[in-house]
Amino acid sequence: MLETARCLKTAVDFPQEGESVSSPHYTFRIRAALNAEKVEVCVDGSPWQLCRYSAGFWWYDWAGYSAGEHELVARILPFDSRNYILKTRRFRVDFASAASPAMMRKTTQYSLLTSAEPWTMAQVAQILAKESIDISGLMTVAVGDNTSIQFLADKSSGLSARLEAAGIPVLERDVFELRLPNRPDQLERLTRALAEQGIAIRSLYGTADGDSVKLVLAVDQFKAAEAAVERLEQRAPAEPAASRN
Repeated sequence: MLETARCLKTAVDFPQEGESVSSPHYTFRIRAALNAEKVEVCVDGSPWQLCRYSAGFWWYDWAGYSAGEHELVARILPFDSRNYILKTRRFRVDFASAASPAMMRKTTQYSLLTSAEPWTMAQVAQILAKESIDISGLMTVAVGDNTSIQFLADKSSGLSARLEAAGIPVLERDVFELRLPNRPDQLERLTRALAEQGIAIRSLYGTADGDSVKLVLAVDQFKAAEAAVERLEQRAPAEPAASRN
């Protein structure tokens, strides 16, 4: 029973089974029980390599690899046992599938707080039509008895003034439109990269589109976030920089 409990606490978190790695550097993350003495990894039958412990996980930086199918084996040695617990993971490297910074573009988010009346949305749509505004995204959210309308469009010098003149308060904010691979780990990678730089997310929403996810991201430090997002595809899942050995 004890051995079963140990096995349940051990896993290869990254890469995930069947994951497609596209970056030139990758960090394996191994989860092991607290009584683990050491963790080692072996890729495709190569010599065992010792992992480092940090932030509650075991890590190994992998580089210099080639495209194609790969197999990772992790072995965990508990302090009170001579028997290793083995975990395997099969994944592939596909550099051609890498998302690039070209998949990120800057745009303007207009946020309106309006009354929840039948003609309010029609009034906003009429103003957009008269100003010849092409929108690339739209979302409405109920806020008490009011409605928050958010839409994306290229910055227009007269749009905010026209909305304000119609009695509709408006807030302009520079935001990012991102396209990331539609995989479970991508949101963690994005939010971790921003958090490591002390960047707070003001709003984040999006939708799946086949093999990718379109996200709209607003932050409190636009320039810093721009640099962090551009670096995102050069990084693999990793522990916070402050906790590295």
